[in-house]
Amino acid sequence: MTMRRTILSALFAMFTHALLSSPIALAQEPDALSDAHRLFLEGDFERARRAYRNIHQGESGLNREQLETSFAELAQVEHALRSEANRDRALRLLLSLNPSATLPDSTPPSLRERLEALRSQVTTFAIEPQTLPLPEGTRLSFELVGERELLRSVTLFTRSEAGGRSLGDEGTLLAAGEEYWVEFRGPGGTLLRALGSEARPERATAITTADPEMNACEAVMCANECPNGYAQDSRGCDTCTCREDDEEGGSALPWILVATGVVVAGVAVGLAVAFSGGETRTQPSAPMPLP
Repeated sequence: MTMRRTILSALFAMFTHALLSSPIALAQEPDALSDAHRLFLEGDFERARRAYRNIHQGESGLNREQLETSFAELAQVEHALRSEANRDRALRLLLSLNPSATLPDSTPPSLRERLEALRSQVTTFAIEPQTLPLPEGTRLSFELVGERELLRSVTLFTRSEAGGRSLGDEGTLLAAGEEYWVEFRGPGGTLLRALGSEARPERATAITTADPEMNACEAVMCANECPNGYAQDSRGCDTCTCREDDEEGGSALPWILVATGVVVAGVAVGLAVAFSGGETRTQPSAPMPLP
């Protein structure tokens, strides 16, 4: 019994030490990542570099925290190998994933200083899916900011297709009613962003031509000028045709008003002369003596 207890205690101690010696072991890391971390701790930097690169190029199924840790350790490996360009590349990828990332206190001060110097130069990684309903269906695309190297694949899944297909920068058109979901994956197969899921997919929609946005007027560029504005079509949109009162070179209304005013003034003067009887009368300029 004593021997059995001793063996179990020794095994438990070894297991505990293995867990505590690795900062990412508790996350059930893939075997390849465990091997890379071991090589890093042993100081076998050349082999550790190859191991981390193979992980990033493969589909080992890292989670986001494991991916960040792998970049932090790779930066230390490249620093030890005196490869400044590769070191900075690993640090930039780390900061783009996590703008508040730090390095362990055991890291050389010069490497931590380099991390701080790069922090303000790196844009936070973000993926923004774009969906635009159209009469024929939904236009699906995406916008990317930050280190583009972090995005390795974009896979579109639909109910009507077996498996998934790649979604490029140009996007794609989905028929109305189609159920779909999208996975955005990074190095090591890390799921960086998802739009919908197999259990809760998105649904493509369409809009009819009765939609106000579809009936919006398009901007027109006309070579001619119309003082009183342009004529409108049946939808109330401007055309390049002048309004009817502009087609003959301008409105006649101002001239009609002027002519009417002249005629009225002339009639008034004529009436005044007629009622005066044609006589000329003078007013005395001083009192006249009585006879």
